[in-house]
Amino acid sequence: MEPLSYVMVPIVICISICALAGGYLWLSYKARVANHETVRRAMELGQQLDAESLKVLTSDSRSTLADMRGGVVAGAVGVAFLVVGVVIELAFNNDGQFAIIIGILALGLGAGRLIAWKLAEKLAR
Repeated sequence: MEPLSYVMVPIVICISICALAGGYLWLSYKARVANHETVRRAMELGQQLDAESLKVLTSDSRSTLADMRGGVVAGAVGVAFLVVGVVIELAFNNDGQFAIIIGILALGLGAGRLIAWKLAEKLAR
């Protein structure tokens, strides 16, 4: 019979990933609701909002530099996991494959964020 940790670790990892994603989505939703609430209150008070101020209040506040920073961080995490995976693989023979796979995934995500940053930079010109 396998130890309980072989079953529980993947379950805990999946639940953690879902909780992180759900928390991020909930917090971004709350930020959007707060922005729209600000616009609604301003209109109720009779303030005139021109198109530019509405655009600033309701636009996505994420800058294109966030893509660059996210790409660099994800790439660094990917390299770290690759190094850890290779060290574990060499030291313990065939036990570091999971870390190597996570490292490759993180490198791919980092590369995607960097490509998105470059494309957004080109479109802004």
